[in-house]
Amino acid sequence: MQRTDLGAAGPPDVHLPAAGLECLSVAVLVTAGDGSIIWVNPAFTTLTGYRFEEAVGLAPSILLGSEADPNRSDRLWATMADGDVWRDEIIARCKDGSRYTAIQTITPVLNDRGVLTHTVAVHEDVTELRFSQARLQALFDHALDGFLLFDDDGRVVEANPAVSELSGYTTQELATLTVIDLVPANDRPRVTDVLARFLDTGQLRENLQVAGRDGGLRDVEVQAVARVAEGLHLLVARDVTDQQRAETQLRFQAQLLEAVGDAVIAADLDGVINYWNPAAERQYGWDAAKVMGGNIDVIFTPSDRGRFARVLDRVQNGEVWSSEFEERHRDGTHHKALVTLAPYLDAAGQVAGVISVATDITELREAQEQLAHKARQQSAIAELGTWAVNTEDPWSVAALARDKAAEVLGDQVEVRVSCDVPSGTIAPGGDEVRVKLGDAETLVIAGSGQVSTQDHQFLRALAHVVSAAAQRHQATAQLEQLATHDQLTGLANRALFLERLDQVQAVSRRSGERFGLLFLDLDRFKSINDSLGHRAGDEVLRSVADRLRQAVRPSDTVARLGGDEFAVLCPTVTGRAEAQRIAERIRTVLDGGLTVLGEPVTVAASIGIVLGDQASDGPELLHDADVAMYRAKTAGQNRVEVLDRGTEARLP
Repeated sequence: MQRTDLGAAGPPDVHLPAAGLECLSVAVLVTAGDGSIIWVNPAFTTLTGYRFEEAVGLAPSILLGSEADPNRSDRLWATMADGDVWRDEIIARCKDGSRYTAIQTITPVLNDRGVLTHTVAVHEDVTELRFSQARLQALFDHALDGFLLFDDDGRVVEANPAVSELSGYTTQELATLTVIDLVPANDRPRVTDVLARFLDTGQLRENLQVAGRDGGLRDVEVQAVARVAEGLHLLVARDVTDQQRAETQLRFQAQLLEAVGDAVIAADLDGVINYWNPAAERQYGWDAAKVMGGNIDVIFTPSDRGRFARVLDRVQNGEVWSSEFEERHRDGTHHKALVTLAPYLDAAGQVAGVISVATDITELREAQEQLAHKARQQSAIAELGTWAVNTEDPWSVAALARDKAAEVLGDQVEVRVSCDVPSGTIAPGGDEVRVKLGDAETLVIAGSGQVSTQDHQFLRALAHVVSAAAQRHQATAQLEQLATHDQLTGLANRALFLERLDQVQAVSRRSGERFGLLFLDLDRFKSINDSLGHRAGDEVLRSVADRLRQAVRPSDTVARLGGDEFAVLCPTVTGRAEAQRIAERIRTVLDGGLTVLGEPVTVAASIGIVLGDQASDGPELLHDADVAMYRAKTAGQNRVEVLDRGTEARLP
């Protein structure tokens, strides 16, 4: 049995009523002046798991985890030494390692000299209380409705995040406001009266508006509970803005159905009519009072009633159906209508009936056909334009234009390509549509009947695309010609010549065949320019170009490299002798007289030859041919010289 007399444990004048402490439901432990435990009550054992014999002699720090404040002990004993009571909340550790939350009150016991001899510590277990508080706080923080505590003066004491979301104010900002600050300025006098009545009666249920931090307004339904604590009141605010907007939208939709120009009818699953708007009265001729409670079959012709029944089965399964129906007027006449049938649902989300929206399309059909025809024309023009952009062949554009015209207009027109350009008429008195392609041939669109103005414009648009394609093709060809050919003579320029040389070298590397390169320079050309002028010089260069074309083989490439310098690339030569024969033929063709601007002119050329093979380098070959030409010129002009690259060192 544990000892209850603590007198022997301390100074003679200290007596603790241990028997009374043993009966307490809160845990009590007594320490000596050195801080060691000298006594614990049964509630301590129940709470911590430490028996009396285990606890005595231990330090109270066994109850503290490693996360405890290391400076706490110093502050605690300093408070005890001054004779003051220490009170704090701790997370304590039981013998089995489990934790509990306790409010700890430690009272010092001093002798008559003011020396600390004992401490009495009381642990009040508040674990469940704190858990309950945490749950309530979680409910408070995560509630969808706004919870706001305010005092008798209307000052905000605390507000949950829902109030912040509703108002746009942070919780810190809300703590500086009053309830009146949260309503629009023009509504504050009324809300002040409402709060005054609430404080008198303890009852509040109102629909108010909350003025947000950004100036926006939200509709809220407010209820309040008076005096949840001394001087504190709880206000619960539910945002009903979206709900009220929905109600407003429903009213608007009801008015819209009354005002809409299409016939709107609602019927239950048996086809019994329960809504009939004014437009339906006009479209079918029956007043709503006459048809309400009747069957929706009244508006359909006998031939379409069976079809409607089949469609109704599908709509009842949740589908939305739209199609044309033959509908009947009260006077017996029929008309075509575009009808959309959709299910409507009850509160449980089940299909409760069908809504029919019908538009009389008698006058609309012709306009739709015209639009469809226009769309086909535009699609044809767009397709033709896309093809024209992506092809280099204007004739394929013309062929597609012919096909598209026939596809859209049928046998109203004939599209053909002709050299004679026969006459064609698009419409009586109208203009024929012709598009020039190349030098002679022309695309002709000829009408074979009455063609509308719209169709005439369509045909002209097709012709415009074809014409643009032809012009683009011609412009592209001209640009390519300018980029690769000499403008004066029409011969290949240096860039094209070097490109062809690269190609011939590549073939030579694969086949092992040799090729020849000739470099020509006109003799005494400068004297022609100086005596007769540059115009005469240009005429000479053009004549030389024509003679070179006649002298070379079809596979050879003739280029003007600049000034009076020309080059000839022979893709295949059997050897030196064949290259010399080609050069002599050229020299012979060029050697002779010309008449330029009425004056006789003598033309001759010095020609250098090099032979290339798979190991040749293009720029070096051209240089060596130039060297060979220079030798011919210095040796007397109007000569042919061959540079043997295998035995001779190239001149610098």
